[in-house]
Parts: sequence; structure tokens; C-alpha cells
Amino acid sequence: MSLRVIEHFRNHSEHGDLAKSTEEVALVLQSQQIDKLEVPAGIAQRTAEKGDSHLGIEFWVHPNSSTVFLVVPYDDYRQVDGVIKQRKDGFVLGDS
Repeated sequence: MSLRVIEHFRNHSEHGDLAKSTEEVALVLQSQQIDKLEVPAGIAQRTAEKGDSHLGIEFWVHPNSSTVFLVVPYDDYRQVDGVIKQRKDGFVLGDS
């Protein structure tokens, strides 16, 4: 996972501890309640217009904490590269 994801958790915690935040991120990502979402149509369209591929980009949501994670593929690994606080029903999917 990227440092920006850990920093997000640290900035939104009561403890502000980097090690505890790293553990929290790992627990959320390993949770049974985490769900994979489809790539939103707007992102797919923008990446196609720029000539970039959205293939392999994944979005995962942890409903209990209203946290959405962006997973980006690299040559031989995938990295949790971004995170936002957003309820699953507020995460816009489709062509709107």
C-alpha cells in the first residue's frame, strides 16, 4: 500500500500513530466485508480519451467504514494507491 493511504488513515484517526494506522489499513483490506466495485464509467471514459488504459484498475469498498480504495496494477504487483471516505451507494457507477 502507498504511504498516502497510510497517511490518510493516520490523519483520520484519534491516535495519529503511523504504525497503528498501517495495521488499521491492513485489517480493513483483509476484512471479509470488503467488496469489489466496477470501474466507474466516467473514469473508464477519461482514461480512454487520454489513451491510458483503465484495465486492471480496481475499486474496493469497506462499507462499515465507508472507505473506498483504488488499486493500481504495475508490472508484477498491485498497489493500494488511493483512498477516499465514501459510502458505497454514494460512489457513482454507470454513465451519469
